[in-house]
Amino acid sequence: MAKKLSDRSGGTQLVVFLVSRVGMQDAVKVATFIVQWGTVARKLRREPTWPEYCAYWSESRATYFRALRLHRRVWPEDKNPQRVWNWVESQIPVGVSVKEAADLVGLAVMG
Repeated sequence: MAKKLSDRSGGTQLVVFLVSRVGMQDAVKVATFIVQWGTVARKLRREPTWPEYCAYWSESRATYFRALRLHRRVWPEDKNPQRVWNWVESQIPVGVSVKEAADLVGLAVMG
C-alpha cells in the first residue's frame, strides 16, 4: 500500500521520508524528479505533459519513465509527480522560488 504525504510524522522532512521508503540514492533521484517537475509546472503554470517535461530538461522518454517508475515505488498510484508537487507548493509561502520551496520541505538536492 502506498504511503500518503499525510502519513509523514509532523516535522519530518520529505527527503527523510523518501530515504525510509527507497534508500538514500533513490531518494535523491525521486526528490530531484519532483523538483524538476515543479520547475516545469511553474514555468507552464499548469501540469506539464511528459513530452513537455522531457523537452524542458532535454531528457529522453526512457529517462523520464525510469524516474517515474522510481517515483511510483513511493507513490504507486501517481501518474506523475504533480500531486506531490502540489503538496510541496501548499507548504510554502507565495512567491518562493522552486529551490527555496524544495529547501523548505526538505527536498533539497545536491547540485
